[in-house]
Amino acid sequence: MSNEAYDEFCKASIPDLTTLDRQLLGHYATRFNENVIPPRAWPSRDELIRITGARTKSISRSLGRLARLTFLLRVTLASKDRGLRAEYAVNRPLIRSFIQVTDEVPEKHEVTDEVETGNSETPLSNSGVTTEALHGYPKPNKPTKPTNVQSYDRFNEVILKHVPIELRSTITAGKNLDTLLDELEALSVTTQAISNAINRITWTNVIKAGAIVAITLTALIEESKRALAREALEAERGRQLDIDRQEAEKNKASDEVRAHHIETLKETWRKQRPS
Repeated sequence: MSNEAYDEFCKASIPDLTTLDRQLLGHYATRFNENVIPPRAWPSRDELIRITGARTKSISRSLGRLARLTFLLRVTLASKDRGLRAEYAVNRPLIRSFIQVTDEVPEKHEVTDEVETGNSETPLSNSGVTTEALHGYPKPNKPTKPTNVQSYDRFNEVILKHVPIELRSTITAGKNLDTLLDELEALSVTTQAISNAINRITWTNVIKAGAIVAITLTALIEESKRALAREALEAERGRQLDIDRQEAEKNKASDEVRAHHIETLKETWRKQRPS
């Protein structure tokens, strides 16, 4: 299985990686063991230094960068006290998403020498220089994935890293999950709330993570809509109570003004009465 991971790495056109990043990612793909649980790779630091020729601090920075970009998924942390190595899982779905596919084939190429049909007295030979250069290989097609890097970053950060490692190959970013995440964002649901909902999933006997995650996000959307409806109802009730309170205060003020006016008239009338 490690050969398959390395083949995928070799076919992928991953931008914005340093030479050291590529060396380390390729070596982890070579060492990736999917026959252990959870699947992971654990080459020693000495081995990485021999392979890359880099210093240990440079290797640490590069591994941290690959982990932030989620090309490597951290399984265990290194510990000098307990003699533990840092173990990572190669994010094969993400690497596969950068594989470029092109279906163009050469349209035309030319034979250098004519071949005689009969038996020639002189030996036949191939010319060392072609009379016309081969053509028909235009630029490679753009990769079908990722069409939106931000969507993939969101998928990896909000969803994939909370899915058990052994199930991550059964879920991929796509339009359906993007639509659900967009709707949750429109409902002002935080990424932390989404991650918490995924963390509450019981993964026992789950075969395909994509289906259970989609169901969970759909349920969270419905719950958020009900919560917003309750908030809107409470806000409307509060607004109506404020209106009623203001009306009551106005009526109270009107009654006080009316009573004062009556008392003023009575006092004026008493003064005007002849003694």
